[in-house]
Amino acid sequence: MNIPKRPRQHTLEDESVRAFEAALPPEWVFRRHTPDYGTDGEVEIFDDNGSATGLKLNVQVKATDFEDDNLSHQINLKAKTCQYYVSLDLPVLLVRYISATKRLYVKWFHHSLDMDRIEQNKYFIINFTENDAWDNLSPTSIIYELKTYRKIRSASLTLPLPLSIQLLETRILNMSQRSLANVIEKGLEIYPNLVAVNKIILASENRAEENDILTIIFSGENLSIRFGVSPLLEIPYTEISSPEEKERFINDILFSIGIALKRAGQYYPSGFFIKKSFERTCLLSKISFFLDAGLCLAVCGRLDDLIYLMEACSERKDMALDSEALSFCIIANFDNMSLKQQQKWHDAMYAILKVASEENDPSRLSALHYSIGNMMRTVDLKKSFSHYCQAKRLEPDYLNRAYYWKDIGGILFEKGKYSLSNKAYSCAYELSGDEDILVLKADSLMYAGRYEESLKLFEKCAGKGLFNEPYWCLKKFCLKGITKSKKMEYQKRDRVGSSNILSVLLDGDLSEEKSLEIIENALECDLIDENTWFNLGIIQSNSNDTKSAFYSFLTAAVLARVDTEGWCNTICLAFQPNIENDLVFHILASAYKIHGNDLFERLDVMVEDQDDKEKARELVDRIYEMVKLMGLR
Repeated sequence: MNIPKRPRQHTLEDESVRAFEAALPPEWVFRRHTPDYGTDGEVEIFDDNGSATGLKLNVQVKATDFEDDNLSHQINLKAKTCQYYVSLDLPVLLVRYISATKRLYVKWFHHSLDMDRIEQNKYFIINFTENDAWDNLSPTSIIYELKTYRKIRSASLTLPLPLSIQLLETRILNMSQRSLANVIEKGLEIYPNLVAVNKIILASENRAEENDILTIIFSGENLSIRFGVSPLLEIPYTEISSPEEKERFINDILFSIGIALKRAGQYYPSGFFIKKSFERTCLLSKISFFLDAGLCLAVCGRLDDLIYLMEACSERKDMALDSEALSFCIIANFDNMSLKQQQKWHDAMYAILKVASEENDPSRLSALHYSIGNMMRTVDLKKSFSHYCQAKRLEPDYLNRAYYWKDIGGILFEKGKYSLSNKAYSCAYELSGDEDILVLKADSLMYAGRYEESLKLFEKCAGKGLFNEPYWCLKKFCLKGITKSKKMEYQKRDRVGSSNILSVLLDGDLSEEKSLEIIENALECDLIDENTWFNLGIIQSNSNDTKSAFYSFLTAAVLARVDTEGWCNTICLAFQPNIENDLVFHILASAYKIHGNDLFERLDVMVEDQDDKEKARELVDRIYEMVKLMGLR
C-alpha cells in the first residue's frame, strides 16, 4: 500500500516558523497569515509588563535544507513580491532558516531596497551574512529599527528631505547662533533637490518637536543627527570644516546626512547625498565614514561613483589603506562592471601599489598583488598569474600556503594547462589535506585526458566535502558512462581536430548514419568535447531516441557547465515517460545553482518555440515548483 506522505517542503516551512516563534521574546505575539498572500505572519511587540507598544512588523520566513554557504545564505524574491512589500504599511523582516544547522538569519527588506534594480530585473537576490545571524540582541535591534522606520515611514521619506536644525549654544564654531544659522540656510539653498530647511531653532527658543523627521543638532562640542527620537550620528566639531570654508562646511553637513541615512538602512536616498558631497567633504578622512560611503554606493549600484571615490583617495598616503579596503566593496560587482570601469579600478589599484611600494612594506605589497590577482582572474588570466607570482616573490612563504597553490591550479586550469593544474592541486592537497582539492585535481586529470585516473579519484571523493554537490556527482556519472561506452582510459585530446571534423555537420543535410559517423570520429579526437555531445543529442532527439538524447544533452551540459540551453534540453527530456528520473534532483540543483533565474528565463523562451505551448508551460511550472520544494529558491 502506498501511504501518502507529507511533502518535505511543508514540514520544513512549519519547522522554520516554529523556530522563529521560539526565538521571539515571550511577550511578543506572532500571528500567522492564513492564507499566505505574500508574508507568513505578523509580529506585535508588547513590553515587559504586557502592554501594547503599537510596534508591529510583517515576517516572511524562507527555509532550506541546503547547506551550501552561498545558496543557503540567499533568497530570491520576484520583482512583484518586492513591489508588494514596498506597498505595505508595516516593514517586512526577511528570515532565513537553515534546517541543517537550526540557525536563523534576519534582514530588513527595506535595508536591501533598490527600486532601480527591482524594476530592471525579474528577480531580486537578498544575501545574508553572519552579521545577520539571530542572537540575544536581535529583539532590541528590531525595536530600535521599528521606531526609526515608523518615524521615517509615517512622513513618507522622499527628497527633498524636510530638515530641522537646532543651535543649542550661544556661540558655535566661533560664530554666533544667528551667523551660523545664516551660513547653513544659505548654503543648503543650493541643494533644493536634496533638503528643504523646515525650521532653525536657536537655544533661546523651544527645541524641535519629536515628530521632526530629520534633525541636525549643534550642541556642546558635537554635531549630531537624529531621526525622530533616534540618534544616528555624532561628530565632534574638530572633525568638520570651519563655517568660514562655506562650501566644505555645507558638504560636510550633506555628507553627514548621507551617512546617517545609510545607518538608518535608507541606502537609496543616502546615495544621493553621498554622491553630491564626497568630492568636497573633509569627513572622508574618517575611516568609518569612508567605508560607509563606499558600501552605500556599492549597494545602490553607483559603481562609477564608487570607483571615483576609491580613485580619488588611492594616491593619498593617509588614505591609501582605506582606499585599498574600499576596493573590496567592488568585488561582488566586478563581473558586472564595464571594461572602462574595470580599467579605472585597475588604475586605482596600481596607484595604491605605488604608495605601498614607497612605504617599503613587502607583506602589505604582496597582499595587494594577491588581491589584484584575484580580481583580474575574470578579466586577464595572464595578468592575474603575474600578480600571484609577484606576491610570491615578495612573500616566499606563499609557497607553503595551500590556497596559493589552489589559486595557481585554478588559473592553469582556466588557461587549459591541465597537467600543470593537476600538479598545483597536488601541492595544495599535500599542504592542507583538504579533500575538496582532490575533486579539483580529479577534474584537471579528466581534462588532461587521463580518464581512468580521474574516475578513480572521483570514486575516492564520493560522499565527501565538495563531492556532495550535485554537479560533481553528475560529472562522475557522465565520465563513468562515456569512458565505459567508448572503452577509453586515456586520450591525447585534440580539440582542434574534433572541431574540424564536427564542422562537416554544418555543410548541409546529411543522413543520420553519416552524421553519427562524424560524431564518432570527433569523439575519437576528443571524448569530452561538449559540442560533440550536444550535436549527438540533437541527432538522437530528431530520431525520437529521447533516452539517448537525454544522456547526450546531460553530458554536454555537465562538460560545458555554463551552457543554459544544454541544461534546459536535459531538464525537459528528464520528464519524458521513458527516462529514469533518479537524476532529476541533481540536474535541477546543478542547473539552478549555476544559472539561477536565467534558467527559467531560458525555459520561458523555449516554451514559445513549442507547438503545444500549454503543455510546455505546464512542464516549466512543474519544474519551477520542484525547485521551490527542494528549497533551492
